Amino acid sequence: MVPPAVAVQPVAPDPPICERIGPLAVGQSEVIIDTNDAELAALMAEIFADLEGSPAHVRRRQHFVALRHVVPWAHWSIWRNGEGRELMLEEPYVPFQLQWELNQLIFEEHPFALHAATVEFGGSAVVIGGVSNSGKSTFAAWLSSHGASYVADEVSAVTPDNRILSYPRPLGLSTVTPLRPQFIKDPRHRRFFADDLLVPVSALGGSLWHGPAVPIAMLVVPSVGEPEDPVLSPLAPAETMMRIGQSCPGLHADAAAEFFGRLADLVESVPCWLVNTADLAEAGRALRSQLGR
Repeated sequence: MVPPAVAVQPVAPDPPICERIGPLAVGQSEVIIDTNDAELAALMAEIFADLEGSPAHVRRRQHFVALRHVVPWAHWSIWRNGEGRELMLEEPYVPFQLQWELNQLIFEEHPFALHAATVEFGGSAVVIGGVSNSGKSTFAAWLSSHGASYVADEVSAVTPDNRILSYPRPLGLSTVTPLRPQFIKDPRHRRFFADDLLVPVSALGGSLWHGPAVPIAMLVVPSVGEPEDPVLSPLAPAETMMRIGQSCPGLHADAAAEFFGRLADLVESVPCWLVNTADLAEAGRALRSQLGR
Protein backbone atom coordinates (compact mmCIF):
# COMPACT_ATOMS: atom_id res chain seq x y z
CA MET A 1 0.00 0.00 0.00
CA VAL A 2 1.40 3.35 -1.04
CA PRO A 3 1.47 5.83 1.88
CA PRO A 4 -0.30 9.12 1.30
CA ALA A 5 1.83 12.01 0.19
CA VAL A 6 2.92 14.31 2.98
CA ALA A 7 3.01 18.01 2.22
CA VAL A 8 6.43 19.42 3.05
CA GLN A 9 6.35 22.99 4.28
CA PRO A 10 9.15 25.10 2.82
CA VAL A 11 11.63 26.44 5.39
CA ALA A 12 11.84 30.21 5.42
CA PRO A 13 15.34 31.52 4.74
CA ASP A 14 17.20 33.73 7.22
CA PRO A 15 16.23 37.40 6.89
CA PRO A 16 18.57 39.39 4.62
CA ILE A 17 20.97 42.02 5.92
CA CYS A 18 19.09 45.29 5.91
CA GLU A 19 20.50 47.58 8.62
CA ARG A 20 23.83 49.32 9.33
CA ILE A 21 25.32 50.87 12.48
CA GLY A 22 28.28 53.21 12.17
CA PRO A 23 30.83 54.29 11.44
CA LEU A 24 32.02 54.00 15.03
CA ALA A 25 35.37 55.26 16.32
CA VAL A 26 37.05 52.53 18.38
CA GLY A 27 40.62 53.56 19.06
CA GLN A 28 42.14 53.99 15.62
CA SER A 29 39.66 51.58 14.03
CA GLU A 30 36.67 52.69 11.98
CA VAL A 31 33.92 50.15 12.62
CA ILE A 32 30.78 49.25 10.65
CA ILE A 33 28.20 46.76 11.98
CA ASP A 34 25.59 45.25 9.65
CA THR A 35 22.64 43.17 10.76
CA ASN A 36 19.44 41.60 9.50
CA ASP A 37 17.40 42.67 12.55
CA ALA A 38 15.94 46.18 12.64
CA GLU A 39 15.34 46.15 16.41
CA LEU A 40 18.94 45.21 17.15
CA ALA A 41 20.17 47.93 14.78
CA ALA A 42 18.08 50.61 16.48
CA LEU A 43 19.16 49.45 19.94
CA MET A 44 22.87 49.29 19.08
CA ALA A 45 22.74 52.73 17.45
CA GLU A 46 21.51 54.07 20.81
CA ILE A 47 23.96 52.05 22.88
CA PHE A 48 26.99 53.00 20.77
CA ALA A 49 25.91 56.65 20.36
CA ASP A 50 29.00 57.95 22.21
CA LEU A 51 31.29 56.09 19.75
CA GLU A 52 29.61 57.49 16.65
CA GLY A 53 31.96 58.92 14.03
CA SER A 54 35.36 58.10 12.57
CA PRO A 55 38.76 58.30 14.30
CA ALA A 56 40.87 61.35 13.54
CA HIS A 57 43.53 58.97 12.19
CA VAL A 58 42.07 55.74 10.79
CA ARG A 59 44.60 52.94 11.11
CA ARG A 60 42.27 50.15 10.00
CA ARG A 61 38.65 49.46 9.05
CA GLN A 62 36.65 46.67 10.66
CA HIS A 63 33.40 45.19 9.39
CA PHE A 64 31.16 43.21 11.74
CA VAL A 65 27.95 41.37 10.91
CA ALA A 66 25.35 40.25 13.48
CA LEU A 67 23.00 37.70 11.90
CA ARG A 68 19.72 36.42 13.28
CA HIS A 69 19.13 32.89 12.03
CA VAL A 70 15.83 31.05 11.89
CA VAL A 71 17.21 27.90 10.22
CA PRO A 72 17.41 25.23 11.60
CA TRP A 73 16.48 27.00 14.87
CA ALA A 74 16.56 30.52 16.26
CA HIS A 75 20.09 31.67 17.08
CA TRP A 76 22.61 34.40 16.24
CA SER A 77 26.11 34.58 14.81
CA ILE A 78 28.75 37.34 14.89
CA TRP A 79 31.29 37.82 12.08
CA ARG A 80 34.36 40.05 11.81
CA ASN A 81 35.74 40.77 8.36
CA GLY A 82 34.17 37.56 7.06
CA GLU A 83 35.50 35.38 9.89
CA GLY A 84 33.06 33.73 12.26
CA ARG A 85 33.63 34.90 15.84
CA GLU A 86 30.62 33.36 17.62
CA LEU A 87 28.28 31.13 15.64
CA MET A 88 25.75 29.92 18.23
CA LEU A 89 24.63 32.87 20.34
CA GLU A 90 21.39 33.27 22.24
CA GLU A 91 19.64 36.61 21.81
CA PRO A 92 20.42 38.25 25.21
CA TYR A 93 24.17 37.80 24.59
CA VAL A 94 24.33 39.57 21.21
CA PRO A 95 24.90 43.17 22.41
CA PHE A 96 27.57 42.04 24.89
CA GLN A 97 29.35 39.94 22.27
CA LEU A 98 29.46 42.94 19.94
CA GLN A 99 30.80 45.09 22.77
CA TRP A 100 33.42 42.44 23.57
CA GLU A 101 34.52 42.46 19.92
CA LEU A 102 35.02 46.25 20.06
CA ASN A 103 37.00 45.86 23.29
CA GLN A 104 39.26 43.40 21.48
CA LEU A 105 40.15 46.07 18.95
CA ILE A 106 41.48 48.25 21.79
CA PHE A 107 43.46 45.35 23.26
CA GLU A 108 44.99 44.67 19.85
CA GLU A 109 46.12 48.29 19.52
CA HIS A 110 47.21 48.70 23.16
CA PRO A 111 48.32 45.49 24.92
CA PHE A 112 48.74 47.37 28.23
CA ALA A 113 45.04 47.93 28.94
CA LEU A 114 43.56 47.68 32.41
CA HIS A 115 40.22 46.15 33.37
CA ALA A 116 39.12 49.49 34.77
CA ALA A 117 36.96 52.55 34.29
CA THR A 118 38.53 56.01 34.04
CA VAL A 119 37.24 59.53 34.64
CA GLU A 120 38.93 62.90 34.23
CA PHE A 121 39.08 65.68 36.81
CA GLY A 122 40.75 68.91 35.69
CA GLY A 123 43.16 67.23 33.30
CA SER A 124 43.98 64.28 35.60
CA ALA A 125 42.80 60.68 35.24
CA VAL A 126 41.35 58.66 38.10
CA VAL A 127 41.50 54.97 37.20
CA ILE A 128 38.86 52.83 38.93
CA GLY A 129 39.95 49.19 38.89
CA GLY A 130 38.93 45.88 40.38
CA VAL A 131 37.07 42.68 39.66
CA SER A 132 33.77 42.47 37.79
CA ASN A 133 30.65 43.64 39.64
CA SER A 134 32.69 45.61 42.19
CA GLY A 135 30.99 48.90 41.29
CA LYS A 136 33.58 50.38 38.91
CA SER A 137 31.09 51.37 36.22
CA THR A 138 28.47 52.68 38.63
CA PHE A 139 31.04 54.88 40.37
CA ALA A 140 32.43 56.13 37.05
CA ALA A 141 28.91 56.91 35.83
CA TRP A 142 28.08 58.82 39.01
CA LEU A 143 31.31 60.83 38.85
CA SER A 144 30.72 61.62 35.16
CA SER A 145 27.32 63.04 36.08
CA HIS A 146 28.79 65.14 38.91
CA GLY A 147 31.65 67.15 37.51
CA ALA A 148 34.05 64.58 36.05
CA SER A 149 34.36 63.59 32.40
CA TYR A 150 33.98 59.97 31.31
CA VAL A 151 37.08 58.56 29.60
CA ALA A 152 36.59 54.77 29.47
CA ASP A 153 34.97 51.72 31.05
CA GLU A 154 36.11 48.10 31.31
CA VAL A 155 39.07 48.79 28.99
CA SER A 156 41.42 51.61 30.02
CA ALA A 157 44.28 51.64 27.52
CA VAL A 158 47.53 53.01 29.00
CA THR A 159 50.13 54.79 26.85
CA PRO A 160 53.89 54.31 27.46
CA ASP A 161 53.94 57.55 29.50
CA ASN A 162 51.03 56.39 31.74
CA ARG A 163 48.14 58.25 30.17
CA ILE A 164 44.66 56.86 29.51
CA LEU A 165 43.19 56.98 26.01
CA SER A 166 39.58 57.96 25.46
CA TYR A 167 37.27 55.03 24.71
CA PRO A 168 33.67 56.14 25.47
CA ARG A 169 32.08 52.72 25.13
CA PRO A 170 28.74 52.21 26.88
CA LEU A 171 28.87 51.50 30.58
CA GLY A 172 28.23 47.94 31.67
CA LEU A 173 25.73 48.27 34.53
CA SER A 174 23.96 45.71 36.68
CA THR A 175 20.17 45.71 36.55
CA VAL A 176 20.23 46.51 40.28
CA THR A 177 22.44 49.59 39.87
CA PRO A 178 21.18 52.74 41.62
CA LEU A 179 21.67 54.47 38.26
CA ARG A 180 19.15 52.23 36.48
CA PRO A 181 17.76 54.52 33.76
CA GLN A 182 14.12 54.64 32.81
CA PHE A 183 14.71 53.92 29.14
CA ILE A 184 15.50 50.24 29.79
CA LYS A 185 11.74 49.68 29.99
CA ASP A 186 11.81 49.75 26.19
CA PRO A 187 10.76 46.27 24.87
CA ARG A 188 13.99 46.07 22.87
CA HIS A 189 15.96 46.13 26.11
CA ARG A 190 13.89 43.33 27.56
CA ARG A 191 14.49 41.33 24.41
CA PHE A 192 18.27 41.79 24.22
CA PHE A 193 19.28 42.08 27.89
CA ALA A 194 18.92 39.43 30.57
CA ASP A 195 20.86 40.62 33.61
CA ASP A 196 23.32 43.43 32.93
CA LEU A 197 22.83 46.47 30.71
CA LEU A 198 24.86 48.54 28.27
CA VAL A 199 24.14 52.24 28.77
CA PRO A 200 25.83 55.18 27.00
CA VAL A 201 27.07 57.80 29.45
CA SER A 202 25.29 60.52 27.48
CA ALA A 203 21.96 58.82 28.29
CA LEU A 204 22.72 59.32 31.98
CA GLY A 205 23.51 63.00 31.48
CA GLY A 206 27.23 62.41 31.91
CA SER A 207 30.07 64.40 30.41
CA LEU A 208 32.40 62.79 27.84
CA TRP A 209 36.13 63.41 27.53
CA HIS A 210 37.04 64.25 23.93
CA GLY A 211 40.60 65.44 24.52
CA PRO A 212 43.99 63.74 24.27
CA ALA A 213 45.19 60.92 26.53
CA VAL A 214 44.90 61.92 30.20
CA PRO A 215 47.80 61.49 32.69
CA ILE A 216 47.02 59.10 35.53
CA ALA A 217 46.89 60.87 38.90
CA MET A 218 45.38 58.12 41.06
CA LEU A 219 44.37 54.45 41.12
CA VAL A 220 41.29 53.58 43.18
CA VAL A 221 39.54 50.30 43.96
CA PRO A 222 35.84 50.60 44.89
CA SER A 223 34.35 48.59 47.72
CA VAL A 224 30.86 48.89 49.21
CA GLY A 225 31.61 49.00 52.93
CA GLU A 226 29.60 50.12 55.93
CA PRO A 227 28.63 53.82 56.12
CA GLU A 228 30.81 54.25 59.21
CA ASP A 229 33.90 52.82 57.45
CA PRO A 230 36.55 55.28 56.15
CA VAL A 231 35.71 56.68 52.73
CA LEU A 232 39.32 56.49 51.55
CA SER A 233 41.96 54.08 52.81
CA PRO A 234 45.49 53.94 51.35
CA LEU A 235 46.39 50.77 49.47
CA ALA A 236 49.92 49.41 49.31
CA PRO A 237 51.28 48.95 45.77
CA ALA A 238 51.30 45.15 46.11
CA GLU A 239 47.67 45.10 47.25
CA THR A 240 46.66 47.47 44.46
CA MET A 241 48.42 45.33 41.90
CA MET A 242 46.62 42.21 43.11
CA ARG A 243 43.19 43.88 43.14
CA ILE A 244 43.54 45.56 39.74
CA GLY A 245 45.68 43.00 37.97
CA GLN A 246 43.77 39.80 38.71
CA SER A 247 41.17 40.45 36.01
CA CYS A 248 43.40 42.13 33.39
CA PRO A 249 43.58 40.08 30.17
CA GLY A 250 47.18 41.16 29.61
CA LEU A 251 48.38 39.05 32.56
CA HIS A 252 47.13 35.95 30.74
CA ALA A 253 48.55 36.84 27.33
CA ASP A 254 51.84 35.96 25.63
CA ALA A 255 53.43 39.22 26.83
CA ALA A 256 52.39 38.69 30.47
CA ALA A 257 55.87 39.43 31.84
CA GLU A 258 55.98 42.83 30.13
CA PHE A 259 52.44 43.62 31.30
CA PHE A 260 53.34 42.63 34.87
CA GLY A 261 56.38 44.91 34.80
CA ARG A 262 54.44 47.90 33.52
CA LEU A 263 51.67 47.40 36.07
CA ALA A 264 54.25 47.15 38.86
CA ASP A 265 55.83 50.42 37.75
CA LEU A 266 52.42 52.11 37.55
CA VAL A 267 51.25 51.20 41.06
CA GLU A 268 54.56 52.46 42.46
CA SER A 269 54.31 55.79 40.66
CA VAL A 270 50.84 57.07 41.66
CA PRO A 271 48.75 57.11 44.87
CA CYS A 272 46.49 54.08 45.34
CA TRP A 273 43.31 54.09 47.41
CA LEU A 274 40.47 51.81 48.49
CA VAL A 275 37.26 53.86 48.22
CA ASN A 276 34.10 53.06 50.14
CA THR A 277 31.22 53.67 47.71
CA ALA A 278 28.40 53.06 50.18
CA ASP A 279 27.69 56.79 49.72
CA LEU A 280 28.60 57.79 46.17
CA ALA A 281 28.39 61.51 46.90
CA GLU A 282 30.75 61.23 49.88
CA ALA A 283 33.15 59.06 47.88
CA GLY A 284 33.16 61.64 45.08
CA ARG A 285 33.91 64.48 47.50
CA ALA A 286 36.78 62.51 49.05
CA LEU A 287 38.37 61.92 45.62
CA ARG A 288 38.08 65.59 44.72
CA SER A 289 39.73 66.53 47.99
CA GLN A 290 42.66 64.18 47.34
CA LEU A 291 43.08 65.62 43.86
CA GLY A 292 42.86 69.17 45.19
CA ARG A 293 39.83 69.91 42.99
